[in-house]
Amino acid sequence: MALSISRGSAEYLRTGNKFRLGCLMTEKSHPITRHLSEVPIAEGLRLLNKVDYQIPPVFNRLASENKLDLPIDAVVNAIHRGNKIFVTGCGATGRLSIQMDAMWRRFWKGTEYADRIFSIMAGGDYALIKSVEGFEDKTDFGRRQICEMGLSAGDIVFAVTEGGETSHVIGTAWEGVRSGADVFFIYNNPDAILIDNVERSREIIWGIRVTKINMTTGPQSITGSTRMQAASIETLILASMLETASLRLSGKSSKDIRDLAEASYDIPAFVERAIPDLAKLVELESQTYLNGCNFNHFGDPYPDRGYANYIAGADSSLIVLTDTTERAPTFNTSPFRTREELERGAKISPVYMTLDAVNNESAWTSMLQRPIRGLDWGYGIANDDILKFVISGADVLKFRPIGAGNLTVGICLGDEVDLLRDKNSFLYQTLIKAKRQGGRTALIAVTDKEIDFDNLPPLDVKVLLTDVPSSPFKVAQSLVLKMLLNTLSTEVMVKMGRVKGNYMTYVTPTNMKLIDRATRYVSALSGVSYDVANDYIFSVMEDTEEDRKAGKGLPPTVLIALKRIEAGVNTDEAIRLLIR
Repeated sequence: MALSISRGSAEYLRTGNKFRLGCLMTEKSHPITRHLSEVPIAEGLRLLNKVDYQIPPVFNRLASENKLDLPIDAVVNAIHRGNKIFVTGCGATGRLSIQMDAMWRRFWKGTEYADRIFSIMAGGDYALIKSVEGFEDKTDFGRRQICEMGLSAGDIVFAVTEGGETSHVIGTAWEGVRSGADVFFIYNNPDAILIDNVERSREIIWGIRVTKINMTTGPQSITGSTRMQAASIETLILASMLETASLRLSGKSSKDIRDLAEASYDIPAFVERAIPDLAKLVELESQTYLNGCNFNHFGDPYPDRGYANYIAGADSSLIVLTDTTERAPTFNTSPFRTREELERGAKISPVYMTLDAVNNESAWTSMLQRPIRGLDWGYGIANDDILKFVISGADVLKFRPIGAGNLTVGICLGDEVDLLRDKNSFLYQTLIKAKRQGGRTALIAVTDKEIDFDNLPPLDVKVLLTDVPSSPFKVAQSLVLKMLLNTLSTEVMVKMGRVKGNYMTYVTPTNMKLIDRATRYVSALSGVSYDVANDYIFSVMEDTEEDRKAGKGLPPTVLIALKRIEAGVNTDEAIRLLIR
């Protein structure tokens, strides 16, 4: 039975203090993007890009202060000793951990070092596709996950948390300390704020045998959305450290980490150059959704048009999957679906990633560079549960039309542009078929290789960067692609009306931290107190619980609460006003 509004809100306000995080810098509204929803598309893209320019100076400072030498040396020494590397995270940093795993394995493929790295994402690989509710709030789950992967003395643990307060990640760090591993705690908020306000953060920051690496860049370009700058700088620095260590281990010459930091100033500049073409793609993708009526969250079935299909290669697939899956909790789009759900006619995600493979299991292996790793804990997130999500090209397109009213976007990273020269490749053929069937097509390419423009398939929009330098881990290219996709997807959601100012009005409050975030958004945008806003959040959650259980979609809780406050109506009337 659902709690009454007074009990639900009162219980949260009584017990949820440790998840009230409005004091953190990563949860603040960024002044640069404060009016993001009110400006034209190209200007919005420039504002988002301007915040990304805050990343390179932080990398340069950490490198120049020699704070990155210790973890690089630790990785080299651990591998020489026969030890292992663990990268742990939750949500965006969980996906980051899996990307680091794949980068390392791709570099060391066929050698004894390939299997020395392990990614620990809260909820296992299943959470790469779909959030696993409650996992990030539990320190013990973090301890258990990393123990099951064989953590031992002398190993390396990179515990990565955007805000510096994620319980699951802190659990992996403490287990590393207990096991005698070398623990590096990586985070994005000032020490003083964390120490003064978050007990679990204070304990790990003050903890002995934990090396802290603070990567604070400031508020996120979208309030609280740490998939943006927080995840970007952690991706950039961690990948650069692992690449530097790998080159040293392999005996190949490598640039000093300080040289890599200096070169990182070019990364947001590449994205800035692409803004005029990126604006065209924002318009094309948002119009695809609008014309297909693909964003109704009040129970209506989806039509057979209004979809975007992103076709990726093996190297780019994790970056593309991360951006597309993160749209569901961030902007309340329909999540990725299992094969059984698709066959039953469940609402399909408006955007989906796929790649070429002989079958679904090989598609997962190609993307991860290893077999899948679920958790057989009885939560429905084991290996078989992961394989229910279809990402192999031929299988996906059975359920997702590519013709009239839909958009097909090819994504190429580095050498993947060679697929554009092969007219029999899955990428080339899918773009051709989409155009022949009346669909719209686009291409995003980030590479240092020439592109044969005369032999490209017909495209409505091209976002091409052909002078982004490569490296063994493709660090710069990968981050440029991440930033392009993050900027694109954010501005699409602005265009779709899912952002007000720079607040995510469709954020889904599925855990304690997100309930706090939703409450703060309602308070900031309406002017009511935190406690009153929390009452409205719980009231909307309870009023829509039956529809949610019936599979009618996740309601825009924040938006409904705001409409209730503005119009002085109940939840049902607020929904009627919103869809009128």
